[in-house]
Amino acid sequence: MAYYEMTFALRSAWSEEERAELLERLKSFLGERNAELVNVEETGIRRLGYQVDGEKDAYFAIAYLDAEPSSVAACQKFMKTQGVLRLMTVKRKTPPPVPSEEEDSHGSAE
Repeated sequence: MAYYEMTFALRSAWSEEERAELLERLKSFLGERNAELVNVEETGIRRLGYQVDGEKDAYFAIAYLDAEPSSVAACQKFMKTQGVLRLMTVKRKTPPPVPSEEEDSHGSAE
């Protein structure tokens, strides 16, 4: 397996619960394909450079995956069906960052 970094943008109107549900669905989807969601960094709401589907702002997050290339391709298709505005995945040469104990206790990383 290889490491991947998937950056995606969600509608800024999504609630925290909706975002958490999406991450749980992503984790389940990857688990069914013998892949793993290693870490998620939620970077928050940012202004877009141009409107995407009528949105001026979007909520950004970075998901770090440990997966086979075929699982990543399937994951990209899955994310597009979940209402993600934009998505970009790149292969990493190094392992993804692991959340620290402090981040886990504050709930800022999944």
